[in-house]
Amino acid sequence: AAFLTGALAAIWQEYGTDCAGIVLIGHSIGAAIVATIASAPGNLPLHGVALSGLGLTTTPGDFERWQALPDIPLVAVPPEIKDQVMFGPEGGYDADMPKAGHIADAPAPKAELLAITGAWSLVAGEVLGAITVPVHYRQGEFDRLWIVSQDEVSGFGAALGASPMVDARLVPGTGHCIDHHRFGPALHLQQLGFALACSVGAYVA
Repeated sequence: AAFLTGALAAIWQEYGTDCAGIVLIGHSIGAAIVATIASAPGNLPLHGVALSGLGLTTTPGDFERWQALPDIPLVAVPPEIKDQVMFGPEGGYDADMPKAGHIADAPAPKAELLAITGAWSLVAGEVLGAITVPVHYRQGEFDRLWIVSQDEVSGFGAALGASPMVDARLVPGTGHCIDHHRFGPALHLQQLGFALACSVGAYVA
Protein backbone atom coordinates (compact mmCIF):
# COMPACT_ATOMS: atom_id res chain seq x y z
CA ALA A 1 0.00 0.00 0.00
CA ALA A 2 2.82 2.41 0.87
CA PHE A 3 4.60 1.67 -2.40
CA LEU A 4 1.46 2.10 -4.49
CA THR A 5 0.55 5.34 -2.72
CA GLY A 6 3.86 6.77 -3.86
CA ALA A 7 3.45 5.32 -7.35
CA LEU A 8 -0.05 6.80 -7.66
CA ALA A 9 1.26 10.20 -6.60
CA ALA A 10 3.90 10.03 -9.35
CA ILE A 11 1.32 8.88 -11.93
CA TRP A 12 -1.01 11.72 -10.92
CA GLN A 13 1.73 14.29 -11.35
CA GLU A 14 2.40 13.06 -14.87
CA TYR A 15 -1.06 12.17 -16.17
CA GLY A 16 -3.66 13.79 -13.88
CA THR A 17 -3.86 17.23 -15.45
CA ASP A 18 -7.23 16.71 -17.15
CA CYS A 19 -8.73 14.37 -14.55
CA ALA A 20 -11.09 15.12 -11.69
CA GLY A 21 -9.32 12.75 -9.30
CA ILE A 22 -8.60 9.10 -8.54
CA VAL A 23 -11.03 6.26 -7.87
CA LEU A 24 -9.39 2.98 -6.87
CA ILE A 25 -10.93 -0.44 -7.55
CA GLY A 26 -9.63 -3.48 -5.68
CA HIS A 27 -10.62 -7.13 -5.30
CA SER A 28 -9.68 -9.62 -2.56
CA ILE A 29 -6.13 -8.92 -1.30
CA GLY A 30 -6.18 -6.00 -3.74
CA ALA A 31 -9.24 -4.64 -1.96
CA ALA A 32 -7.39 -4.73 1.38
CA ILE A 33 -4.51 -2.86 -0.25
CA VAL A 34 -6.89 -0.26 -1.73
CA ALA A 35 -8.62 0.17 1.64
CA THR A 36 -5.23 0.66 3.30
CA ILE A 37 -4.26 3.29 0.73
CA ALA A 38 -7.59 5.04 1.24
CA SER A 39 -7.10 5.08 5.02
CA ALA A 40 -3.97 7.23 4.61
CA PRO A 41 -3.98 8.70 1.08
CA GLY A 42 -1.66 11.60 1.85
CA ASN A 43 -1.94 14.18 -0.91
CA LEU A 44 -3.62 11.85 -3.40
CA PRO A 45 -6.80 13.41 -4.88
CA LEU A 46 -8.77 10.30 -3.93
CA HIS A 47 -12.48 10.57 -4.76
CA GLY A 48 -13.69 7.04 -3.94
CA VAL A 49 -12.91 3.34 -3.64
CA ALA A 50 -14.71 0.25 -4.95
CA LEU A 51 -14.03 -2.97 -3.03
CA SER A 52 -15.07 -6.57 -3.63
CA GLY A 53 -14.12 -10.03 -2.37
CA LEU A 54 -13.07 -8.69 1.02
CA GLY A 55 -14.61 -9.34 4.40
CA LEU A 56 -13.98 -8.76 8.07
CA THR A 57 -13.05 -12.32 9.03
CA THR A 58 -11.50 -15.12 6.97
CA THR A 59 -12.72 -18.69 7.31
CA PRO A 60 -11.33 -20.62 10.32
CA GLY A 61 -8.04 -22.45 9.74
CA ASP A 62 -6.96 -20.50 6.65
CA PHE A 63 -4.03 -18.77 8.35
CA GLU A 64 -2.78 -22.04 9.83
CA ARG A 65 -2.97 -23.81 6.45
CA TRP A 66 -0.93 -21.13 4.69
CA GLN A 67 1.50 -20.94 7.60
CA ALA A 68 2.10 -24.69 7.43
CA LEU A 69 3.39 -24.50 3.84
CA PRO A 70 7.15 -24.61 3.20
CA ASP A 71 9.05 -21.33 3.46
CA ILE A 72 8.65 -20.34 -0.19
CA PRO A 73 8.05 -16.86 -1.63
CA LEU A 74 5.19 -17.78 -3.98
CA VAL A 75 2.30 -20.21 -3.62
CA ALA A 76 0.68 -21.78 -6.68
CA VAL A 77 -2.70 -23.32 -5.88
CA PRO A 78 -3.79 -26.14 -8.26
CA PRO A 79 -6.67 -25.00 -10.51
CA GLU A 80 -9.04 -27.73 -9.34
CA ILE A 81 -8.63 -26.64 -5.72
CA LYS A 82 -8.83 -22.94 -6.59
CA ASP A 83 -12.09 -23.51 -8.50
CA GLN A 84 -13.70 -24.95 -5.38
CA VAL A 85 -13.12 -21.78 -3.37
CA MET A 86 -13.35 -19.12 -6.09
CA PHE A 87 -16.72 -20.05 -7.62
CA GLY A 88 -20.24 -20.30 -6.31
CA PRO A 89 -22.78 -22.97 -7.32
CA GLU A 90 -23.43 -23.93 -10.94
CA GLY A 91 -25.85 -21.58 -12.61
CA GLY A 92 -24.05 -18.52 -11.33
CA TYR A 93 -21.49 -18.65 -14.13
CA ASP A 94 -21.40 -19.56 -17.83
CA ALA A 95 -20.53 -23.02 -19.16
CA ASP A 96 -16.99 -21.99 -20.13
CA MET A 97 -16.23 -21.22 -16.50
CA PRO A 98 -14.33 -21.97 -14.37
CA LYS A 99 -11.87 -23.25 -17.01
CA ALA A 100 -11.89 -19.97 -18.96
CA GLY A 101 -10.90 -18.15 -15.80
CA HIS A 102 -7.64 -20.07 -15.46
CA ILE A 103 -5.93 -17.58 -17.77
CA ALA A 104 -5.93 -15.23 -14.78
CA ASP A 105 -4.26 -17.76 -12.45
CA ALA A 106 -0.96 -16.68 -10.95
CA PRO A 107 1.11 -17.65 -7.91
CA ALA A 108 0.42 -15.53 -4.82
CA PRO A 109 3.09 -14.25 -2.43
CA LYS A 110 2.96 -16.34 0.75
CA ALA A 111 3.51 -13.17 2.80
CA GLU A 112 0.32 -11.65 1.36
CA LEU A 113 -1.69 -14.81 2.07
CA LEU A 114 -0.52 -14.77 5.68
CA ALA A 115 -1.25 -11.05 5.98
CA ILE A 116 -4.79 -11.26 4.61
CA THR A 117 -5.73 -14.33 6.69
CA GLY A 118 -3.88 -13.34 9.84
CA ALA A 119 -3.36 -9.60 10.19
CA TRP A 120 -6.29 -8.12 8.25
CA SER A 121 -8.99 -9.08 10.75
CA LEU A 122 -6.99 -7.36 13.49
CA VAL A 123 -6.69 -4.04 11.64
CA ALA A 124 -9.81 -4.04 9.43
CA GLY A 125 -11.89 -1.89 11.76
CA GLU A 126 -9.17 0.73 12.12
CA VAL A 127 -8.41 0.81 8.39
CA LEU A 128 -12.03 0.98 7.26
CA GLY A 129 -12.87 3.54 9.92
CA ALA A 130 -10.20 5.90 8.59
CA ILE A 131 -11.59 6.00 5.03
CA THR A 132 -13.20 9.39 4.36
CA VAL A 133 -14.22 8.96 0.70
CA PRO A 134 -17.30 7.23 -0.79
CA VAL A 135 -17.14 3.42 -0.85
CA HIS A 136 -18.78 0.90 -3.19
CA TYR A 137 -18.63 -2.60 -1.68
CA ARG A 138 -19.79 -5.97 -2.98
CA GLN A 139 -19.37 -9.43 -1.43
CA GLY A 140 -20.34 -12.73 -3.05
CA GLU A 141 -22.94 -14.83 -1.25
CA PHE A 142 -20.83 -17.99 -1.69
CA ASP A 143 -17.39 -16.50 -1.08
CA ARG A 144 -15.62 -19.36 0.70
CA LEU A 145 -12.59 -17.32 1.73
CA TRP A 146 -14.56 -15.13 4.15
CA ILE A 147 -17.25 -15.50 6.76
CA VAL A 148 -20.21 -14.28 4.70
CA SER A 149 -23.71 -13.25 5.74
CA GLN A 150 -25.91 -10.21 5.46
CA ASP A 151 -24.85 -9.28 8.98
CA GLU A 152 -21.16 -9.44 7.96
CA VAL A 153 -21.80 -7.21 4.95
CA SER A 154 -23.76 -4.78 7.11
CA GLY A 155 -20.93 -4.85 9.65
CA PHE A 156 -18.40 -4.06 6.93
CA GLY A 157 -20.50 -1.10 5.87
CA ALA A 158 -20.92 0.06 9.46
CA ALA A 159 -17.13 -0.02 9.93
CA LEU A 160 -16.89 2.67 7.22
CA GLY A 161 -18.27 5.24 9.60
CA ALA A 162 -16.20 8.18 8.32
CA SER A 163 -17.23 7.68 4.68
CA PRO A 164 -19.83 10.15 3.36
CA MET A 165 -21.50 7.40 1.28
CA VAL A 166 -21.38 3.62 1.63
CA ASP A 167 -23.08 1.24 -0.81
CA ALA A 168 -22.49 -2.21 0.72
CA ARG A 169 -24.37 -5.19 -0.67
CA LEU A 170 -24.33 -8.98 -0.79
CA VAL A 171 -24.37 -10.42 -4.33
CA PRO A 172 -26.59 -13.54 -4.56
CA GLY A 173 -25.39 -16.61 -6.43
CA THR A 174 -21.75 -15.62 -6.76
CA GLY A 175 -18.49 -16.88 -5.30
CA HIS A 176 -15.25 -15.10 -4.50
CA CYS A 177 -14.39 -14.27 -8.12
CA ILE A 178 -17.48 -12.16 -8.74
CA ASP A 179 -15.92 -10.93 -12.01
CA HIS A 180 -16.00 -14.47 -13.46
CA HIS A 181 -19.67 -15.03 -12.65
CA ARG A 182 -22.66 -13.91 -14.69
CA PHE A 183 -22.94 -10.92 -12.40
CA GLY A 184 -19.42 -9.83 -13.40
CA PRO A 185 -20.37 -7.41 -16.21
CA ALA A 186 -22.99 -5.80 -13.95
CA LEU A 187 -20.35 -5.36 -11.24
CA HIS A 188 -18.00 -3.68 -13.70
CA LEU A 189 -20.71 -1.29 -14.86
CA GLN A 190 -21.65 -0.50 -11.26
CA GLN A 191 -18.03 0.26 -10.41
CA LEU A 192 -17.56 2.47 -13.47
CA GLY A 193 -20.83 4.28 -12.74
CA PHE A 194 -19.69 4.78 -9.16
CA ALA A 195 -16.39 6.23 -10.40
CA LEU A 196 -18.21 8.61 -12.74
CA ALA A 197 -20.49 9.74 -9.93
CA CYS A 198 -17.47 10.33 -7.71
CA SER A 199 -15.82 12.40 -10.46
CA VAL A 200 -18.68 14.92 -10.43
CA GLY A 201 -18.92 15.07 -6.64
CA ALA A 202 -22.25 13.23 -6.45
CA TYR A 203 -21.47 11.76 -3.04
CA VAL A 204 -19.94 14.79 -1.33
CA ALA A 205 -21.67 15.36 2.00
